Amino acid sequence: MGFDRFRTKAMARSAMGLASPMPWCVTLLYKLLTLVLPILLFFLLPLGLVAFFYPVSLLGEGDFHPPTALVSGIMVLAYLALLVLLSLLWTGHLYYCRKLWQEKPGTFRDLFLGFSMAPRLLPLLGLILLFLLLWSLPAAGALALLVWLSPRVFSDAPFFLFLPFLVQVGWIALLVNRLLSYSLSFYLLQDHPDFTARQALRESKALMAGRQWQLFVLLLSFLGWAYLTLLCFYFAAILGFLLCSLLVPQASLAQWTTAFLLLFLTLGLGAIGSAPLGLWLSTYVKTSLAGFYDWARAFFGPSSLPPWQPPVQSYGTATPRPRPRTPDP
Repeated sequence: MGFDRFRTKAMARSAMGLASPMPWCVTLLYKLLTLVLPILLFFLLPLGLVAFFYPVSLLGEGDFHPPTALVSGIMVLAYLALLVLLSLLWTGHLYYCRKLWQEKPGTFRDLFLGFSMAPRLLPLLGLILLFLLLWSLPAAGALALLVWLSPRVFSDAPFFLFLPFLVQVGWIALLVNRLLSYSLSFYLLQDHPDFTARQALRESKALMAGRQWQLFVLLLSFLGWAYLTLLCFYFAAILGFLLCSLLVPQASLAQWTTAFLLLFLTLGLGAIGSAPLGLWLSTYVKTSLAGFYDWARAFFGPSSLPPWQPPVQSYGTATPRPRPRTPDP
């Protein structure tokens, strides 16, 4: 039995409509957290470094130059910490949408589930990044070789000038295929507290064997909604720019502070204009992905069990189970 994309998306919309509190409220908190954290990093951290390393120059009594390596190291650690925090919050929102799909009551606290899973989630993210890097090495080497050889060997053959472009397309296709294979590992960590990161990746690849195309088509089916959200953003931003231009005197637009404020207000109005559809779409996509995961694991029969899992722990028969319920971690 193939994956019924239309039925899964209809069930996701139905589950979102029955949820309490409203999914857009939880997703709004998630978006605010993932937006505020980068803002605090990019704006407050440099100010804090200036206030810490330049106490004398701020008073106008001299100059103090901190070690460049120290400042760079602090910024790199801050970026890594931000990446970790965003990944943990993303996992929490993924789990919340999974509860929506199962028609279980979700709360705002579900957004912070990733912090309790951090000892297993962070190794999983590290393994995924490592494997993607290893898969990229052959393509990067071939691309560098073609870029070096093209003007020297294939200068008289225009067709071969497109070889680097073809290698890049193949490289991207390979990485997308690997990401699709690893995509269910986050759900497996939630369902199996005893799984290590390596086990979750192995079982995700086993579950996704022959099913990458169904998941890819499911993701592509949301592309129209994504373009509509982007169109709402541009429409609101252009409308806000026109309104602000009418209210602000033309003479003051030459000042960089006024121009910066106008740009900030324009982008803010664009974000506000596209927020309702964006919040709905973010929840819609992840709830549908939870439905795909339940469909994939329902077909994981005893004949295809991985070698590390005993036969008694099989996922069931070849008939998909409707919305299997899993215990809260």
